[in-house]
Amino acid sequence: MSNTSTFLRRAFGGVALVLLLLAPSAHAAFGEAQPFNLAGAGPSHPAAVAGSDDGTIVSVWAADPGLSWFTERPPAVQVAFQRSDGHRATFGVGRLAAGTWVGLVMDRGGKATVVWQTGATDGLFVARCTSRGCASARRVGTRRLGWLPALAVDASDRVLIVWPGRTKRGEPTLLHRMVERGRLGAVGAVGESGKEPVVAAAAHRFVIGWKTTRGIRTTVVERAGRSTAPRTAIAGSMIEAFRLTGGAAGILAAWRPSAGGPQLALADVDARGRVGRADVMAAGYNASFDVALGSTGRAAIAWCSDRSGATVTAALRERGGQLGAPVSLMPAGGCGRPAVAVDGAGRATVVSVRASGTEDTATSAPYAATAGPGLAFGSPFNLDPSACTRSACGWWRPYIPSVDVVAVGRSTTAVWISAQEGYAAHMDG
Repeated sequence: MSNTSTFLRRAFGGVALVLLLLAPSAHAAFGEAQPFNLAGAGPSHPAAVAGSDDGTIVSVWAADPGLSWFTERPPAVQVAFQRSDGHRATFGVGRLAAGTWVGLVMDRGGKATVVWQTGATDGLFVARCTSRGCASARRVGTRRLGWLPALAVDASDRVLIVWPGRTKRGEPTLLHRMVERGRLGAVGAVGESGKEPVVAAAAHRFVIGWKTTRGIRTTVVERAGRSTAPRTAIAGSMIEAFRLTGGAAGILAAWRPSAGGPQLALADVDARGRVGRADVMAAGYNASFDVALGSTGRAAIAWCSDRSGATVTAALRERGGQLGAPVSLMPAGGCGRPAVAVDGAGRATVVSVRASGTEDTATSAPYAATAGPGLAFGSPFNLDPSACTRSACGWWRPYIPSVDVVAVGRSTTAVWISAQEGYAAHMDG
């Protein structure tokens, strides 16, 4: 996953959000798992991570605050910082509600922009956080019932937030709003509605994509914050999933075509939001996949295939080339949504969850596989040998950890949730 797209959703109960900023270690490979102190926070999931050019890493997850006198405690958004010198600081920035959504991006200077949803109709809020604290939360807009918002950060450290809303006349449309150095710009309207909006940035432009009955539509948001006329980028009435990822090497799109059986497609997106020639390959029926584009132009895509015992499969594409042959990475067993990152040297990393055992003895653990510059993926390895088991976590808690990964410069950090705690492992190039 790129460092500009981290998302979090809880469909039940109240949740508290925790973010930790960590200075990376100096290990040449993934180091030992380092736990985040969530004592008393309750079961936590999922995990997400973002990073900045100064080496700062932010991880985010939801923690259930539990009950107080048989009443649900008011959930709160909390931001916690941890530096290599041992300094810690925690700040509260707002309140959450059931069905919470939150997004996180980081700019090059290590400043985090947090966007969260207070409920289906209460709206979206944004706060900018540094190691010294968080600015007051500001209301972005009101989200209508429908699809989750999306956000991305460009090379100028501007953040664009996209969400399904309504025009002043009450008509459904996709809305967008720019956050620049903590200041909110005007609300812009795409002019049409759509499903599952996504956004990615390259240089000083944003590309927004969404699903319609005609296929994938796109628009481009430039410096002034205005969006271009929408265009049909990919035709097809039954596209199951669509992703965008961006960075110094451009913007990349990945999707499941509407015809031809279970497949995945990968293509570059130009400055006008047009999708180029696609590489298409056979894939399983599971729609869970992730894609990443590194600054060297190397791309990686991974998906959870249900064809051969629910395994994680991945493929690489070098700059100017075509997708290589897919490789099965994880051993036989169930797998969760994979996450992908490509660092500044071109090293690709895929992390996912491997589950094994029977219903009563089920265990799960986060696994990772890496492919050095110009090399194929090596054998997967367990990031957390002491992963949560069902008997240890209790039947009311998720026993399969959530995982995410981010690459910043030549460093890669993976995070996951297991047994009520968050963990991270870091790898330098």
